[in-house]
Amino acid sequence: RDLSALSFTSYTGIGAVFFTAFVIVKRWLDGTYAAGGALLASGIGPGKVPFEPLLMQRSLWGVSAGTFVLFNMLSTAYMAHTNAVRFYAELENRSPSKFAKVCVAGFLASYGVYALVMVAGYATFGGAAQGLILNNYHMSADALATAARAATGVSILGSHPLLFTSLRDSVISSLGGSKLGAAVRK
Repeated sequence: RDLSALSFTSYTGIGAVFFTAFVIVKRWLDGTYAAGGALLASGIGPGKVPFEPLLMQRSLWGVSAGTFVLFNMLSTAYMAHTNAVRFYAELENRSPSKFAKVCVAGFLASYGVYALVMVAGYATFGGAAQGLILNNYHMSADALATAARAATGVSILGSHPLLFTSLRDSVISSLGGSKLGAAVRK
C-alpha cells in the first residue's frame, strides 16, 4: 500500500543509470574511441563512420519519425509527476519546505548525471554523437558498452512499477463506489 515495496526496483534502476554514466565517462577518459584508440583504429568511431541522423527533423513544422520520439519523451516526463502527491504523503516529517528540498536535490542529482553523460559523450564522439549516445559505441567489441545497454534496459524496467502504481491508483479511484472498486481496495 506504500511505495517502500518498490524501493528495490528504484535502487536497481538508479544503480543501472550510474553504471551507464560510469561506462560513458570511462570510455571518454581511457581514449578507446579517440584517434589511435583501440576501437577507432579498427574502423569504428567518429573518424571512420560518419553519423547521419535517421530521425532528423527537416523543417520547423514538419512531422517526421522524430516527432513521435519527442511525443514519447514528453509523455514519459509528464507521467513521472503523477506520483508527486504520494511521494509527499509518504515523506517522513513532511512539510512543503522539506518536500521542495528533496525535489530540488533529486532534480540537481539528475541534472548532474545527465550533464556528465552529455559532456563525456560529446567529448568522445564530437559532432558524430548520436541522440542515444550508447549507439555510438561498438555493438559487439565493447563489452562495457554492451553491459551499459543492458543496464539502461534494467533502468527502464525498474521505472515501470512506479509508473504503474499511479495507473492502479487512478483506476481504483475511478471505480469509486462500485462493487469492483470496493473489492480492489480490500
